[in-house]
Amino acid sequence: MSSPKPQPGSTTPEFRFSPNPNKAHTINWLSWGPEAFERAEGEKKPILLSLSAVWCHWCHVMDETSYSDEQIISIINERYIPVRVDADKRPDIQERYLMGGWPTTAILTTNGETMSGGTYIPPQEFISLLEKVADYYAEHRDRLEEAAEEQRKQILQAASMKEAAHFNLDESLVGDVLDMLQRTFDAKHGGFSDKPKFPNSPVTELLLRRAYLENNTDLLEMASRTLAGMADGGLFDQEWGGFFRYSTESDWSEPHYEKMLGDNAALILDYLRGYQVSGNIRHRDIAVKTLDFIDKYFADKENGGFAGSQDASEEFYKLNADERLKHKPPFIDPVIYVDTNAAMASAYLEAYQVLGDEAYRDFALRTLDFLMETCFSDEAGMAHYFDGEAHLFGRIASQAGTIGALLDAYSVTGTHKYLDGATALAGICERALLNNDGTFADGSDTSGEPHLGALAVKTTPVLENALLARQLYRLSYLGDDSSYEEMVGKLLTNLELGSSTPITALALFVLAVDEFLTQPVVLTVVTTGTEPGAKELLREAFQAYMPGKAIKILDPVRDYEVVEGLGYPAEKHPLIYPCIGRACLPAVETPHELKGVLEDLPGRRK
Repeated sequence: MSSPKPQPGSTTPEFRFSPNPNKAHTINWLSWGPEAFERAEGEKKPILLSLSAVWCHWCHVMDETSYSDEQIISIINERYIPVRVDADKRPDIQERYLMGGWPTTAILTTNGETMSGGTYIPPQEFISLLEKVADYYAEHRDRLEEAAEEQRKQILQAASMKEAAHFNLDESLVGDVLDMLQRTFDAKHGGFSDKPKFPNSPVTELLLRRAYLENNTDLLEMASRTLAGMADGGLFDQEWGGFFRYSTESDWSEPHYEKMLGDNAALILDYLRGYQVSGNIRHRDIAVKTLDFIDKYFADKENGGFAGSQDASEEFYKLNADERLKHKPPFIDPVIYVDTNAAMASAYLEAYQVLGDEAYRDFALRTLDFLMETCFSDEAGMAHYFDGEAHLFGRIASQAGTIGALLDAYSVTGTHKYLDGATALAGICERALLNNDGTFADGSDTSGEPHLGALAVKTTPVLENALLARQLYRLSYLGDDSSYEEMVGKLLTNLELGSSTPITALALFVLAVDEFLTQPVVLTVVTTGTEPGAKELLREAFQAYMPGKAIKILDPVRDYEVVEGLGYPAEKHPLIYPCIGRACLPAVETPHELKGVLEDLPGRRK
């Protein structure tokens, strides 16, 4: 059930269709680009945009039914300019045109404004829609295009005149969101909605964080009930391991069978943290089984890197173990997506710290080295994906995720190239993505992609800005540069939220705010790593759960000037200096001393 990673020079097909028999490939698809828009203008035809994903069950159904219908193929080829976009490879296009889910079929004017569309559309309904829109467009083309152009100008003008949001950062925001979560909590099954029900890792992390800092058993019970519900209700694959994408039922019993790398990375962290806070061995076991699944089926052991996703297959996953082995397993997408690879590298590094298995650390470092070798540009930062070549540089999610993973790598190794890489990426974000109000745009002009259609307007996504804020805040302490802390304060103050902000993004924003209002615990470890007692002291530092914990390993020989500048006696080691923010406590020499200090730390509000 494995798929080899693409090698340099062997890119994936331009268009990827359902693996089952279909005729979708007979539509005259074009890539998103100038040719499609020029042809639409020249031939006076609307654009039909198909947003599909290689893992998406209903995308496959759309290919096998509607896009395989001879009449539909004929209508599209004759009356439309068809454009096919892989949603995973082009999140910038997906973000602007997704209409509720996958697949999305959007019908656009020649300048890229949406006229009509929907998700899965059955053949007869699709025929009717295509004919009606094409007829209406042919009759009213000039008026439609004029209105679309006017709308485009208004959107661009509004974006250029956007004022800063000036959000008030205080503890009441955290309390208000926690109150809302308590009101919407499903006490029977866990989670925070009826159905469909998705995992929500930022919510789980927020609950565990505040449960620990406040010694709040109610918040811990909400997190634990959610973790148990997902693991026992069907979202977790008991046979092969790993988590499915979401459940159609509130008791988690009817999963949608896609498995996504990013989702599993976040859930590994959820279960590891749940184990640390509660001591529940079941949480640890689920994390380990998920790691085993990823390690066996998604990881390229030779080169580093993880596959992106595994297709849904209701038929396969409902077979028992013996029957499954007789059938071809669902396809695993070998494309390397940088943001989710970075997320899984972080999960592996956390697993190393909590569980002590060096194999997790070693493979995470190999993955990060691979990403920096193949997907990093000095001018544009990280690419979005690698399929034999690196593509789409400068996306905020790729920069933020990689900064986080590099800081994690620095914390467990003390190797300066990882801190240097994180600092370099932070500088690229500042140069290429920073808006005038201190927030960050979703992509940069260094991507090399023309600003066609809705891409002409940059967005400021809450979730990715919150993720970047958390990493920059860590960098301000690990890199000893308070300017990043000032940058984070401005970012969070001016990031615009609204009633339509998804709960996942809201929870991540609240996590970023809560961390910003709280002084981090920085453990500065002075050790060569080979002295008697060094391994045990580091193990205690790694295993201890402490929200906002950052570890900095300094070698008394290699980092002599830094150690001396901090006023630490370089001749005595191993030692750990626990610091609250930038104020340090006396050094500790034993795991027992460190454990006692961490247990007695205050709430640490600034």
